Amino acid sequence: MNTPWLAHYDATVPHTIGTYPEKTLVDFVAERARKKPDSTALLFKGRRISYGEIERASDAFARGLRGIGVKEGERVALVLPNAPQFIIAELAIWKLGAIIAPQNPIYTERELQESLGATTPETAIVLTPFYERVKRIQPNTSLKRVIATNIKEYLPGVLRVLFTLVKEKKEGHRIELRDGDHWFQSLMKEGAPVQAAAAPDQGAVVLMSGGTTGTPKGVLSDHRSLVMAGTQIEAVLRESLQGRTLRSCCRCRSSTRTDARARRRSRSSAACR
Repeated sequence: MNTPWLAHYDATVPHTIGTYPEKTLVDFVAERARKKPDSTALLFKGRRISYGEIERASDAFARGLRGIGVKEGERVALVLPNAPQFIIAELAIWKLGAIIAPQNPIYTERELQESLGATTPETAIVLTPFYERVKRIQPNTSLKRVIATNIKEYLPGVLRVLFTLVKEKKEGHRIELRDGDHWFQSLMKEGAPVQAAAAPDQGAVVLMSGGTTGTPKGVLSDHRSLVMAGTQIEAVLRESLQGRTLRSCCRCRSSTRTDARARRRSRSSAACR
């Protein structure tokens, strides 16, 4: 096979990965949570959220989703920005063997209705500013359940208070929940760890195609594809990530040596006095 692109790889990037792990992203997060539960998984507006917290929260939310009827193979729409709720919901849905269908939060009502029509979810998890938009089109979609969440749920304490006082109502984050709908946090249920139903060959995510040659369509990707993509990205970025760690360590060692010299000078100066 002619592979001219290999000549453009950095020297540290392997030409082939070899065998990919027979795991899902749910497995990777669970393993990390067992081995290093206090290590940082997410940074959100100054708040650090650990792998242990993410694992417990996704278990709790998975129990709640199961309780309202979300089943294996079902599709769940995520009308969410980059926020902890997206990661927690994503892992919880996968633990049930269900499939996520992320939606662009800035879709118009028409675009959102078309996307939901193509992906056919029965449940939607929605950030509060987008709640009314989803409710207006719900009768024209397959949606049976709507779960709302407020962006402030995972903000640091002081920022959460300020957001509640200054921005929540003004910017449309405060809503009146309709009968039959649910709050994200109210679905967090305590219990035994959830036995993940996700498998490498199962569907994981439905993404909308670009629609370049026609109407956008839902494209299904399995868990194996996500792990393969992540493994490839890690292989390309490995040196950069290790270099950053090494530079951080070097700065720490340099700082330690500087502090030690400063202490010695301070003791010497005190002796002279």
